[in-house]
Amino acid sequence: METVRPLITKALALIPATDGAVAIDFGIGTGEETGALLHHGYSVIAIDNFKEFLDEVRLRKDVQPHLTRLFTIQANFEELDWRPIPPVDLFVASFSLCFIQPEKFQSIWHHIVKQIKPGGYFIGELYTHLQRNTQIDGFFTEESSELIPLFTEKELRELLKDFESIYFAEAKELYEVQDTGHSEDGTIYSVIARRKELFSS
Repeated sequence: METVRPLITKALALIPATDGAVAIDFGIGTGEETGALLHHGYSVIAIDNFKEFLDEVRLRKDVQPHLTRLFTIQANFEELDWRPIPPVDLFVASFSLCFIQPEKFQSIWHHIVKQIKPGGYFIGELYTHLQRNTQIDGFFTEESSELIPLFTEKELRELLKDFESIYFAEAKELYEVQDTGHSEDGTIYSVIARRKELFSS
């Protein structure tokens, strides 16, 4: 059985949930993080491209007692209509931002920052490289992937200019560059950050 990712466990220990707090789980996968957020008292807006993930999360035993606080949206990240989604206290993007096409990343990141209330938190991973992939029915085809340099560490820290860093850790990632026969080093940054009161973007 899958377990809650360590970054989420760390964040939930550091960030006290308040009455009425709302969280977005951006790319729910098998639903462990959604369950953990509900257990900690959050109302959760679960967003995923796959209907089966959204249906299955409602059947989880750890989610069933909290269904009145669970709301689901089926959408591709790049086609998501942000307008009806309320501002949130917590935004979780656990290994999901890597599925955004590189040329759309800045626009979606801008929406994410605006969606978090002043004093709210972002939890997730940011990348120095992303892979542009062809999608068929929402699934990625690795055969047509292309490695795109996205940000340097300095640029990633600039991306977080609207946040106060609570936790920032890096891990090296080896990417296979399509059709070249060689690999390239990239970095994944795990981030827990609090949005500043003033929004500068």
